[in-house]
Amino acid sequence: MLLKCASLCATRDCWLFTWDDSSMECGVFDSTLNAKVYNVPAPLSLISYFRYTINGKRLVRSLVKDVWNNVKTDCENLGGQLYYSGDVTKILLLHNVFGEDYLWIAIYRLPGEYIFRDINGQQITYSLPWLPTDPGMGTQYSVGYRLGGLADFSASSVSYGICEI
Repeated sequence: MLLKCASLCATRDCWLFTWDDSSMECGVFDSTLNAKVYNVPAPLSLISYFRYTINGKRLVRSLVKDVWNNVKTDCENLGGQLYYSGDVTKILLLHNVFGEDYLWIAIYRLPGEYIFRDINGQQITYSLPWLPTDPGMGTQYSVGYRLGGLADFSASSVSYGICEI
């Protein structure tokens, strides 16, 4: 039955599926996650599985815990680039999967600029899910996921990143 549940996830644009050993219940969460994720205890019989391929790309944690620029290079050396999703529910899911308080993503700004750019250097013109205290716009040039939304960090801050390969 677990394999049937996994194959159901594989036939959809699925981010996560759960399997409950006692009730034999399969839960499939697709790419349109929109419910809030709460940190509530699950039954011991419930096992969650993260499908780490999204749109044909794998999401992995960077190999190095370093400043944003070095993590960006690490993702490129792995054959990919830093990842970004504006879906806050996916952000929370990634925090739980990778077990980190914050993670570098594919957004930054240059010193002296007050605009944010994507990984390709293009100006971001859409709304970002910032935490209430961010962006700081001082000497914070690197952007990361922090539990609940986006935060900007100083250039000397160190973290892992999410690589899309």
